[in-house]
Amino acid sequence: MPDPNARILLIDDHALFRESVARFLGGEPGFEVVGCCGSTEGALGILQEKAVDLVLLDFDLGLQSSLDFMRMAEGLCFKGKTLLVTAELSDADAASLVRHGVAGIFSKHCSPELLSHAIRKVLTGMAWFEQSQLQKLLRAQF
Repeated sequence: MPDPNARILLIDDHALFRESVARFLGGEPGFEVVGCCGSTEGALGILQEKAVDLVLLDFDLGLQSSLDFMRMAEGLCFKGKTLLVTAELSDADAASLVRHGVAGIFSKHCSPELLSHAIRKVLTGMAWFEQSQLQKLLRAQF
């Protein structure tokens, strides 16, 4: 079980999605949403100011991508976990993100309850990939 006060940062360029997920997670036991933002720059600022255990990261952030964030977070020596949350992802992008430290890929088509479960798994050090995402990773590697 994760730390009873797991600190979560949400990064998604869609305010409605970001705020809805923040409200849901704020009501879940053991989770504390410490920041929400729609850009890489905003996220990096939060990472420099606050302790974060897990980043929920959207793949497409408008002018930037989740890969841009992962590279910049590496530069800050971010030690927390990152769970990518996306509607669609190419094989190559999935493989690249995993190489840059993403601990899992979660589909936006899934339920909020499954998201809570996935976050808890990732916080305990496990990876979270749906079968279709594992197939993408394997195709990209071979």
